[in-house]
Amino acid sequence: VGLSLCKRFERTRNLQDLESAIAYLRKAVKNTPKSDIDSLSRTMCNLGISLHMHFEHRGFIGDLESAISLLRHAAELVPDENTGKALCIGNLGAALQSYFDRKGGLDNLNNLVAVNLRAVELTPNDHPLKALFVNNLSVALLSRFESSQLQSDFDEALKHHSTAVTELS
Repeated sequence: VGLSLCKRFERTRNLQDLESAIAYLRKAVKNTPKSDIDSLSRTMCNLGISLHMHFEHRGFIGDLESAISLLRHAAELVPDENTGKALCIGNLGAALQSYFDRKGGLDNLNNLVAVNLRAVELTPNDHPLKALFVNNLSVALLSRFESSQLQSDFDEALKHHSTAVTELS
């Protein structure tokens, strides 16, 4: 039910659908057996994504902080070879980008770069989201370059942007 309400929110932008989805997903996380790692991590990831969307529409930093915590925990549950891990980490990167945009800070930016790099490393080259993850890494590196003026960040960002455009699209 939670995912269906999220999908409907994406179409209608009715905030009540998103808030209902969050409530359903919270219950689902609470009721999913800890031994069912696949279901638990997937549900936690979906709740994290929903809370990130809620932050984007309402601006409550607590929603974003909860989203980051859930996405990080969900990613930790999944083994590296599971493609769901890269997707969860990619969503964590998106939430961390929002956090950096709101709060700033070099530590937040370094964390963002590290998470985006991990998403790129875990995603096979033929995966349809690989180019997006590579682009997100490039954007984070450019942000860090603007802050630190470290030439290596600029060079890496350019390399990854080029890869995203020429090899992955």
